[in-house]
Amino acid sequence: MRALISGLMSAIDTDDLGAAVEAGLLSEAQAASLQSFSQTRAGLRARLPREDEPFELFRGLNDVFVAFGLAMLANGIALTLFLSQSWAITCGAGAVLMWCLAEYFTRRRRMVLPSLVLVVSLTLFVVLGAANVLLDTTTAIPRDLGVAEALDRVGLALAVGALAALAFFARFRLPFALFVAGVLALPVLFVQTGALGGPIGATLLLEDPGRAFDLAVAGPLALTTLAAGVGAFALAMAFDMRDPYRVGRLSRC
Repeated sequence: MRALISGLMSAIDTDDLGAAVEAGLLSEAQAASLQSFSQTRAGLRARLPREDEPFELFRGLNDVFVAFGLAMLANGIALTLFLSQSWAITCGAGAVLMWCLAEYFTRRRRMVLPSLVLVVSLTLFVVLGAANVLLDTTTAIPRDLGVAEALDRVGLALAVGALAALAFFARFRLPFALFVAGVLALPVLFVQTGALGGPIGATLLLEDPGRAFDLAVAGPLALTTLAAGVGAFALAMAFDMRDPYRVGRLSRC
């Protein structure tokens, strides 16, 4: 529908607007405002940088096949973890490989769907590698760590993954990387605020999820979730308002 409206608007010229005013379909003020708005949008499009193209999830089956191949590659690297003597080295190598592939498929080819696979794979490898180093294990939490300390170390591993996603966005300008960073940052907030500890926290979340987010009952868990949601909404609106005339890819991301 949006494409159809854009096509119709591009076919309307000054004579059409004048005829619409004479026919009583538009007032002179409305016609002048519409013409000014159209000229403003046309000028902004002309000044867009070359790399600023409309957002498209994929342009054809080629993107789908490439994304599937990258997912299979990442899955193969993940399976080698069970045979590896060091998860940290394997995950580090996997993360470096995903970054190098992003230099081609994201930065050069501008392929969106493969880029989503790459950023998710990259952050997963970073989180697993960081967790392996911090927890000093490949299978489970060591017995000599208390629950609180183990949660702190898991939160730190997730924070490292969020930083990796932010670095991916800074390098390749893929907005989906911000979503990945936000998903990883949320449990970090839970750990730092103690929302999952105490009698009301993880236990209530598992037993009664509805009450877990009740502000009158859950306390830190509900408040932290609410604060994170409001913060994410504010950042999303600030990101979206960078393109108020809806001419670039920012408004579609």
